[in-house]
Parts: sequence; C-alpha cells; structure tokens
Amino acid sequence: MPERMSASFGIAAVVTLYASISASILLSPWFSWINNALSDLGNVGTSSAADVFNVGLLLAGLFTILYSVLSLRSQAPVASYFLAFTGFSLQLVGALNETYGGLHFDVSVILFVSLLASSLVYLAERRSPLALIALIGIIPWVMVFQNVVFVGEAIPEIISSLVVMPWIISTIVKALRYKKIET
Repeated sequence: MPERMSASFGIAAVVTLYASISASILLSPWFSWINNALSDLGNVGTSSAADVFNVGLLLAGLFTILYSVLSLRSQAPVASYFLAFTGFSLQLVGALNETYGGLHFDVSVILFVSLLASSLVYLAERRSPLALIALIGIIPWVMVFQNVVFVGEAIPEIISSLVVMPWIISTIVKALRYKKIET
C-alpha cells in the first residue's frame, strides 16, 4: 500500500478518537471533567453514550494499528510496534469497559503506560524533540495520585492523549508528503 494512502489510517485514528470522545460528552450532560474519567462515558450500565464511546475506541485502536504497521514502520520500525500495541491497548479499553471493574483499570493503565513507552521509543529511535512533550503527561497523573488537584481522571487522560499527538501527527504529515523516488 502506498505510503501516502496508508497515512490516512493515522488521520482516521486521530479523528475517530477525538470525535467519539466529543460526541460522547455531548450526549452525556452529566459528564464532568473534574469528577469523571473518560471511561465513565463507556460504562454500558450508566452511560447512554457507551456505544459511541466504546466503538470509537475500538475503531481508533484499529486505525492506529493499521497506521503503525503500514506507514509508521518505514519511519520508525521499533516505535511502530510500540504504537501498534498502544492501538491494541486502546481497543482493550473500549472492549473491557468500566463494567469489567478491575480488569478495565488494568487495561487503562496499560494504555497510558504504552502511550508513554511509544513516545520514549520514538524519541530514542528518531531523536525527535516532539516526543519529549509526552513527558508532560506524567504531571497530571502524579497530581491525581497525590490528590493535589483532580478528583476524576478525565483531565489527566485527555492531557496524556494530547501530548503524544505532536509526534504522531508529525509522522502522519511526513508520510503524506512522502514521494517515492523513481529508479
């Protein structure tokens, strides 16, 4: 598959993820950035937006895996495997939603650790300063676990996802600009 075409999976992953989160929030007037986790939107027992949220995570995870394997691998082979695992972890969070209790917590932790690991591997592999931005995502989590600012996890969750976007989007842009050299 041509590099530019496979980059569309990266775009689809980003758009699907944030569109499903946004749509779920709009469908959930009870949702609070301060008191909830984003995963509360996917609780099939309490959220009317659960299908939108969970299917969005499943699709965004699939698109992330496809992007990683088909496009990112040519730029950063090792990081592509880590990001593919992150996509799979995202799917696990959607499939094993909050109704699964502790199992959901475990896969959520795996997701956020894999986001950081993917960024650090990309940093090591490509020496990209954009990947350093992902370290900012640790700060709100420390604040949550120290009970400093946040009651819920939604703010640290969205920050953690947003701070990895600069390097991921830069790889998508690079893939879109890719021109095969004719020999």
